[in-house]
Amino acid sequence: MDIKVRLCRYWDGRMIADVLDMDTMLPFDFFLSTFLRSQYDTYNSMSAAAYALLFSIQHFERSGIDITERIAGGEFFTQDEYEEFISNCKFTKEKVLELSVKSVRSFESLSTKQNDNLIYATSQSQKLVGEGTKKGRLSYFKDYISYLYKLHHGAVQVPLDVKERFEDFEKIMSDDIKKIKITNKTTIDPFEQAIPTDKYFEILEVVQPSSELNPFMPSSRLRNQLIIQILNETPIRIGALCKLKISDLREDNGPPRFHVTRTQNDINDSRPRVACQKTNEHISSLSDVTFKKLMLYIKTDREQYDDAKKHDFIFVSSKGTCGKPLAMASVQSMLKVLSGAIGFHLHCHLFRYKWQEIFEVQAVEMGYTFEQINDMRTQASGWVEGSIMNKKYNEFRNAVLVGELNKIRQSEFVPNMDKHKKNTTKGSK
Repeated sequence: MDIKVRLCRYWDGRMIADVLDMDTMLPFDFFLSTFLRSQYDTYNSMSAAAYALLFSIQHFERSGIDITERIAGGEFFTQDEYEEFISNCKFTKEKVLELSVKSVRSFESLSTKQNDNLIYATSQSQKLVGEGTKKGRLSYFKDYISYLYKLHHGAVQVPLDVKERFEDFEKIMSDDIKKIKITNKTTIDPFEQAIPTDKYFEILEVVQPSSELNPFMPSSRLRNQLIIQILNETPIRIGALCKLKISDLREDNGPPRFHVTRTQNDINDSRPRVACQKTNEHISSLSDVTFKKLMLYIKTDREQYDDAKKHDFIFVSSKGTCGKPLAMASVQSMLKVLSGAIGFHLHCHLFRYKWQEIFEVQAVEMGYTFEQINDMRTQASGWVEGSIMNKKYNEFRNAVLVGELNKIRQSEFVPNMDKHKKNTTKGSK
């Protein structure tokens, strides 16, 4: 049976993620499909849950265990079954399959030394997933079990032993999830620029449509330059960039700008992976030059495609599906080509970091307080109230302040230390 996670359009026009039997194109598990649609709003969230739960369901299936039947019967899992599951959650799915089909020698026939050697050799060859993946698998599984429990037992008087088994299981899983600490294995230098200054200006030069170093076809040069300029001038995400519409543009009663909206399930978006905005709705300003170029693109390059007249999305494909809304994968491919042209790896989020760097420097020069800067940064980025992102982007400023304080301390400490040495030398004489 060929089982895969697939994006598809629901009957009401929404894009959803589901787990399908590819032979019949029917849901692999109707309870799982219902869970995904009822618990998550966007296909990205559904997709993450679908992959994690498919891993869990297939793990138990290989042991002849039907999760739904177990929960409906109030049995849940034995300690050995659960420990085997939580152990496998740390491996890649390929490694789990390898372990499940490999014939295992009886440990009783091995000496203690052989057992130790086997365990060590196995640990060195096993392909492990990150702590975040393991934690996600357990968290989604816990939520799914809770969903099945409420579905099968929520409307009736639950027997005391079933209720106790569920509560014990939920507590054990919650404790195990809390034990998993997601560690950052790399040290991020706050003084290191997201995009070095020389590369930043090289990008702006290379994407000029008239540049001899421009790596793009003439038909897409103006569009790609506009994408880079918008990434430079606003802290926009790739999903929000691809879902920008002509109707989102404004230039009356204020500076040129566009609205970033949160239409999570746009029925007018025909792309296989619908573009969506992750953070809050907000407004982003554009320079006069960029806005004029954007209007020029809409009236010239975009207007030449018949399919572009069937929708309102600003950026469209210039090859293959000409005139169709531009896919996020196409923007990523464009950045890959640009990366090769300048010799520096680029992705959309680097531009968000660079925008934050420049915004901080300019705001300080204009005399804004750090509190005002954080408020403006939050609004411009569409972050929710209480977001930790301000703390993340303040690391550079804090590192600079610590460095300045250390210089002051050293300038005071070193002369005093020299003076102390001289006095000590005089005293000894």
